[in-house]
Amino acid sequence: MERAEICKHIDDGANFYLQLLGTAKHMEYTDNGYYSIIKPKVGQEGGTSLFNIRLDHLSDEQLEEKVNEIKKLNLHTWWGFGLSEKMLNAVFGENRPILATETNDEEGCMALLYDEKPEYQEINMTITVKKVDNAEDFKLWANISNRILHGGYTIMHPKNHYHLSEEGVMPCYIAYYYGEAAAVCSIINNKDIASLEFVCTLEEYRKKGLARAVCITAIDEAFKNGTKIITLRAFPNAKMLYRGMGFKLY
Repeated sequence: MERAEICKHIDDGANFYLQLLGTAKHMEYTDNGYYSIIKPKVGQEGGTSLFNIRLDHLSDEQLEEKVNEIKKLNLHTWWGFGLSEKMLNAVFGENRPILATETNDEEGCMALLYDEKPEYQEINMTITVKKVDNAEDFKLWANISNRILHGGYTIMHPKNHYHLSEEGVMPCYIAYYYGEAAAVCSIINNKDIASLEFVCTLEEYRKKGLARAVCITAIDEAFKNGTKIITLRAFPNAKMLYRGMGFKLY
């Protein structure tokens, strides 16, 4: 698979992930032909994001107008990965983001191809990984994810997003340490392309191999079910974890 195709899959994975968050009944999803927005309905909690931006076809004047329109909305924005020179100039000018490496503080876009997956060592016997298969376990999964990744704010609704897990679009996994729920992750399936999402470990259980264990279980199952490539966006302190599981930085 060529680099350009891999980069497109990374970008598509981010857009698909955000669109799925907007499918819950407490959320709103809109698209005006230039970009999409998800946000919670009035009185509800949920993620607000602007994404799936499609502006490359515009003239320079129209592009500047739309970019300014987006910036004035002051929303969390996924501009996209592998932007064209035209888009980079319009969005960032001379203040372009630094190319991510394993050691810097930039968010990294990574991918693992089926043919490049390494053999993983067996999971430590003190760790058990379970795939979520009921509403109660999904609630537990969502609460851990929200607590660690979002400071307790409800990005993943413990009820309204359960359909994603139940329908197999977003299989969710929980790692238990001596029987205590300690780490979570999910795989978001978009046909034979997938993204690894919501990877986190409760503070008191870190540095015990739990994030790795829950991720490799999810990765192994995804590839077993026909996935060709798994993408992710890595926070700076997680890039080496994913590199150790075979992911490459793009």
